[in-house]
Amino acid sequence: MKAQGQPHLVFRFLSEVPIQDLGDRTGYRLNHCAAALYGVNTIVAIPMDDQ
Repeated sequence: MKAQGQPHLVFRFLSEVPIQDLGDRTGYRLNHCAAALYGVNTIVAIPMDDQ
């Protein structure tokens, strides 16, 4: 996604994973750290319908 020029990344929240590090707010500390690590503006993980 970053390589395609997207500075704001949105990922599926994985409810099956016992340890979910990313949250649904850009200001969440782990989201902020992940965005800095990957060199993008923001990263969020949100629940998504399978449809």
